[in-house]
Amino acid sequence: RGPSRSLPIPALVEQVRTLVGQGLQEIVITGTNIGDYGADLAADGKPQLEKLVRAILDETSLARLRISSLDPTEISTELRAIYAVEPRLCAHFHVSLQSPHSKVLRLMKRKYSAEEVAACLNAITQIPAPVGGVFAGMDVITGFPGESAEDFEWGVERLRSLPWSRLHVFPYS
Repeated sequence: RGPSRSLPIPALVEQVRTLVGQGLQEIVITGTNIGDYGADLAADGKPQLEKLVRAILDETSLARLRISSLDPTEISTELRAIYAVEPRLCAHFHVSLQSPHSKVLRLMKRKYSAEEVAACLNAITQIPAPVGGVFAGMDVITGFPGESAEDFEWGVERLRSLPWSRLHVFPYS
């Protein structure tokens, strides 16, 4: 995969304009690590996903914009604020949870904890959304090396206490 590589915002906005001109109604921002978008282009090295989203919504007539998979900590306060006021930004989150257990997240070398996951999910449920509310789908891996039966059971209980719409659960391989 190598380091993240981003197309400049003006180029992406122009691509969206072209697609809208061809009749497309919805575009999904996707990539391997979209939460890192623009860090390779920025002088300060900070991601610019929020700037990209604002530019697409402000500079095109796209009917719907959806964002693909993000880590819980990549769903920033600024991004949630855009969701809260922009009806063209689909209230749909695909959260790369992987595990609800901090120990397992550390084993997976994830950069977030179970507490940050819960805070993220609770924060996105506060976003005003159309009928049906905010959709929060998550990926969960079971059987990761080092995950005990007790860790698994704790994780199941933790998931029961979290707000989510859909789980994509699969075994570690």
